[in-house]
Amino acid sequence: MYNWEIACGSYIARNSEESVNFLRKFAEYENKLPNSFHGRDNGTIHFYLFENATERVPAIIRKCHSLWQRSKGFSDLFAAEACIRILLSQNIRLIPRIKIMRKGEAWVRDAFLTRGMWSWKSDFMLHGLKHQSLVTGNL
Repeated sequence: MYNWEIACGSYIARNSEESVNFLRKFAEYENKLPNSFHGRDNGTIHFYLFENATERVPAIIRKCHSLWQRSKGFSDLFAAEACIRILLSQNIRLIPRIKIMRKGEAWVRDAFLTRGMWSWKSDFMLHGLKHQSLVTGNL
């Protein structure tokens, strides 16, 4: 049911020069997007985090980047993101000032993962709701 994606739509950043620079460079990463189904900000955050967390980017990232550059849909994109998440989990100490919440511990998740159903037990906010997919009337 869940994917490996880091949700880029919700984050907390300290009001500091470091945070401003981080976000500015992340915005500039748009100029480096591959000509593929890249996932815009959600796809980009994975590669941006890893490339900016390490001084020397290991050769293995090229395999993940190749998946991202060739992606044609969500399944390809999720494979590229999973590849990067594995590398991030092995190098998490390299980004000590960034906390990536575990699945089920954060306050937002993609609505499509449960066909838009919200759970009062585990959900706070749903991301990705589209007006055309809203169900109206009595349930």
